[in-house]
Amino acid sequence: MPALHGNQSIVRRARRSICITGQQNLGPAYGVNTGTTVITYLAVFLIQNTQNRDGKAIQLKLDELIKGVEGARTHLVNLESLSDEELEALQEEFKRLNRSHDKSGGQK
Repeated sequence: MPALHGNQSIVRRARRSICITGQQNLGPAYGVNTGTTVITYLAVFLIQNTQNRDGKAIQLKLDELIKGVEGARTHLVNLESLSDEELEALQEEFKRLNRSHDKSGGQK
C-alpha cells in the first residue's frame, strides 16, 4: 500500500471517528454495546497499523531498487511527498511515455 498523503490520512481518520461516534450513539438502539465498539475500533487500529508498516517496508524496498538501477530517476524516491497535482502531472508523463513506447513497437 502506498504511503498516504496528508489529506488522505486526515480523511481516513475523520471517517473512522464518524463511524465510531455514530455507532456509539445509535448502538444501543440496535443492540450494539460499547464493548463491541471498543473491540471493533481496536481491530481496525491493528489492521491499519499492520498495513502502514507493510507499506513502509515495500516503499523502502522500491526506493532501494530505484537507487540501484543505473539511469533511473532517483528523484522518484520521494513521490509520497509530492502534492496531488504533481502526482497527476507525473502520471500523465508516464502515460505519454507508454503511448510513445507502444507506437515505436517497444523499441527505445
